[in-house]
Amino acid sequence: MAVLALTITAGLLGAGCTEQVCAGPAQLVPAVFLDASPWLAAHPDAQLRACYGSGPCRTLTHGSDSQAQLPIGSGGWHGAHVLTIQSTDAAAPVHVERQVTLHEVISGQGCARTDAIGENVVLNANGTLTLRGWSGQVLPPEYSVPR
Repeated sequence: MAVLALTITAGLLGAGCTEQVCAGPAQLVPAVFLDASPWLAAHPDAQLRACYGSGPCRTLTHGSDSQAQLPIGSGGWHGAHVLTIQSTDAAAPVHVERQVTLHEVISGQGCARTDAIGENVVLNANGTLTLRGWSGQVLPPEYSVPR
């Protein structure tokens, strides 16, 4: 009887030592990540409406709502899609339309792998856009598709 109890206990203790299995890499929604805080800081009473491709639009304001993730919507992420940013305030007019291409970045390995498709964009205080790339560096002008 003592041998049987020892075998069951050892079997239960070993049950937690199984190999980890994951369902594949984490995949983020393809999107433009817009930082409009420089422009909104220069125009704190204004609001912006931003849209990318056929995805949903977002309203941005000075403060905590000055950054947005703009998903692509339908049609796939390959190729350039139009990013539109427009002020809803006549006192601080800005209207920017630009073709922006998303880029894929794969980081990590195995269960820690992440597949991300996107682009970081900043709306500067003067109303111009700067593409920052997926790793945060400022990209040369030839990187982007002209509007």
